[in-house]
Amino acid sequence: MIPFLKSTKNISILGIVILISITILEQFKSSLTFDHMLLHFSNLFFYMLTIVSMAMQQKYLNDKNPNVYVRAVIGSMMIRMFATILVVLIYVKAVDNKYDAISLFTGLSFYLVYLSLEVKTMMKLNQKNA
Repeated sequence: MIPFLKSTKNISILGIVILISITILEQFKSSLTFDHMLLHFSNLFFYMLTIVSMAMQQKYLNDKNPNVYVRAVIGSMMIRMFATILVVLIYVKAVDNKYDAISLFTGLSFYLVYLSLEVKTMMKLNQKNA
């Protein structure tokens, strides 16, 4: 379990930095109005998805058959995409198509940030195990 905690350290730091940034953004009333609850939820949602995805991938990282690891990576990406699509559709339906596009796309940009950090971390772990 400790190696998993070490590998998620950067992702946890990123989550905290984004959380603090959103909180600071709430304090300053700028011309852009963000839905802060949506941004907080997006950060938490993508943080949790990244942790689950990394756990899934690390479980099969040392498998003798490399196809097992590839299937775990592809499976985790599919889960992340479908979960994101489902959450966006639920959000749009819940607010009766009166969604804040800036906040929605800012929240979706967290997808790319967490994904890139996950890929970087998993590539480092894969090189160590090679």
